[in-house]
Parts: sequence; C-alpha cells; structure tokens
Amino acid sequence: LSFLLPGAGEYYAGSKKMAKIFFGTEVLLWSAYVSFRVYGNWKRKDYELFAVSHAGVQTTGRDHKYYIAMENYNSLQEYNEAKLHQRNLADLYPEDEAHFWQWDSSGSREKFTALRVSSDQAFNRSLFVIGGIFINHVISGIDALRLARKGEQARKKTIQIGVAGLPEGGFVLSLWKVF
Repeated sequence: LSFLLPGAGEYYAGSKKMAKIFFGTEVLLWSAYVSFRVYGNWKRKDYELFAVSHAGVQTTGRDHKYYIAMENYNSLQEYNEAKLHQRNLADLYPEDEAHFWQWDSSGSREKFTALRVSSDQAFNRSLFVIGGIFINHVISGIDALRLARKGEQARKKTIQIGVAGLPEGGFVLSLWKVF
C-alpha cells in the first residue's frame, strides 16, 4: 500500500505515527512541486511581458530557444550575423516583424536574463521534488514491509494451542510457545 500512497501501509500495519509522517511528507512534497510549477509559470509570464515592453517581441509561438537567443544578443540582426559568421544557417530567424527584437538597453537584457533563469530554476527544482516523491514512496514501502514482518513475528511469538489426530486413534492436545 505504501508504494502507492506513502503512509497507507504503515497505517495498515498499526503504526499510525509513521503513517502520519510519510503521508505528511507526501503532501509537503506535492505542495512543493505544484508551487515550483506555478512560480515557474509566473516568472515565464513575467519575462515574456518584460520582453514585449523592452525588446518589442511578439511572444506568440516563441520557444525556449528563442528566448535564450534574446538574452545573448541585443537584436535579431546581431543574432543572425553571429549565426552567419558561425556558418550555422539552420539557427537563423527570418528578419521580419514576427521575429524582431531589439533591446532598449543592456540593463533590460540583464533583467530579462534574471527573470528567465529564475523561471528555469523553478521548473528544475520541481523535477528534483519528483525525485523526492519517488524516494518517499520507496522508503515508505520498505518501512511498511518491515512493520508487517515485525507484526507477523510478534504474532508468532505467542502461546499456541493445537489439536492433532493420532494414527492409532484419538487426539493429542498440544500447547507451545514460539521464541
């Protein structure tokens, strides 16, 4: 159960304290994941709006690669000249109004870079949280197995009574304790 929902196996095995710990950790991790994704999207909107205001960009249909190019070059023309110089024709953007950008200052470009990097960092952190969620599931599952085995052994260490039939007829009553 704990491999599916951390804490469920512990609860089933009778360890309500550990169940609360693992389930609480799961809730916190999912909350962190959602928070990082929401924050990353907010920052993405911030840098897109900033680019519209300070570089004259049309944001419709722009991919991440385009925004990286914007932070490294002052204008579309400067970017395309660099790509021509590198003989990298595949990365050229059409020099039209739809792809145009021209930063109003290097300070604006630096602020844009900080906003974009902040967005990327939030998305990267959300991936690390997914790793934490996976680890929480595995550790909780292992802990639930340990608790279940411990409970099974505790049940075996009790006094047991048995009745068995004898081949020559009759019955035997047995009393034993398992250590």
